[in-house]
Amino acid sequence: MRKSSLIALIILVLVVAYFFDNIRGYYRFKELCDQEKLQQVTNKLERDVGWQIDLNKPSNEYSALVIASLPYVRFVRFVSLTDKKLYDMYYVGKSERLAEILLDPRSRGDWQRDYEISPADLKNPVMYQWSQFEEALPTEVRTSRYGEKIVDLRSGKVVLSLTNIGYDTFDRNHTLLDAPSGNTCEWYNAMWRNQKFLSVFQ
Repeated sequence: MRKSSLIALIILVLVVAYFFDNIRGYYRFKELCDQEKLQQVTNKLERDVGWQIDLNKPSNEYSALVIASLPYVRFVRFVSLTDKKLYDMYYVGKSERLAEILLDPRSRGDWQRDYEISPADLKNPVMYQWSQFEEALPTEVRTSRYGEKIVDLRSGKVVLSLTNIGYDTFDRNHTLLDAPSGNTCEWYNAMWRNQKFLSVFQ
């Protein structure tokens, strides 16, 4: 073997060895994505009932607005991020709400006129709780699982769960300027998520 070929081979082996953790992690990430796609939970939900955003996590009114803008939701209860008090948000607009999920319903003109926020009336029960979550997978390399879930408060069961897998190809502590290198499952996108979310209403 010529000396130049040997040097090239040694360099290749060193490069593969250096990035082996990244290569192995990426293929494991693809496997987890295939598994996660089969774990989605979508049960039918009742329309025109009260919802709440996880009351253990104060939120701003815009988070409540995303749920309240759905035509199938009667009202949304949430703990205000500002004063930590409990509020109900109702849609009071005259036009019919569309069966779509907007990333920011404020993009619609006069949205403040269409929604009413008042102190929570606890005589009006809530049936579903919506929340987001993120958890590291300790047995995996730089991998996390995140998404959203809806719990039926009558039974405590998860009736909808839409989740995704996140994977960082490189350790950000060892990258130039802390550059991100995140990956998510290719099948998870806004259109897929919205179609799944809207399909569960009876």
